[in-house]
Amino acid sequence: PYHVLRRIGLPAAGSVRALAVDGRDVYAGQADSVSLYAPPRTARIAHRRLDGTVRALAAVNGEIAVAVSHPARLEFLAAKSLRVLRRRALPSAAPSALLYDPTARMLFLENRASHTVTRLDPQTGRALGSVRLAGALGQLAANGRGTPGAGLIGAGQGGCHVVEQRPGGGPLPDLLLQGHSHAERGT
Repeated sequence: PYHVLRRIGLPAAGSVRALAVDGRDVYAGQADSVSLYAPPRTARIAHRRLDGTVRALAAVNGEIAVAVSHPARLEFLAAKSLRVLRRRALPSAAPSALLYDPTARMLFLENRASHTVTRLDPQTGRALGSVRLAGALGQLAANGRGTPGAGLIGAGQGGCHVVEQRPGGGPLPDLLLQGHSHAERGT
């Protein structure tokens, strides 16, 4: 039942490392840059080079959060112009994924090297807490319950990890597990 509606040609300068969608706008992270494509136009309409390697993108309240390595930091770009709004050093040296859950208003950073997921303040990028998960991480997704604090699901070689914010919990989510792995509460 699925079919291709539109193809967008990307420069051959490097493979796409990350994608984010904000309404109809599509953002692509390649090597050291972020580009904006706005269908139905297939041409690039904005472009921003960054100092470092783009690892992940997430659309956050009309801005684009970009996880960059070397040095590890989070950059917030204006959605249409890709102008740099602010930067923040990241707690992990090797960011590998970002996920924004708009219902819960939570931004999560995955670090495959240390097997951690860190909750970040979506406005400032400040780390609010981390959990260490067993096994290599592979994917992050919001669990789709549609309720604030519902959390995220991380899947990888260590099983499926469900991270939730329980009522009365602090800024660090409590960790609930499914699958064949164990976890430790982070700092």
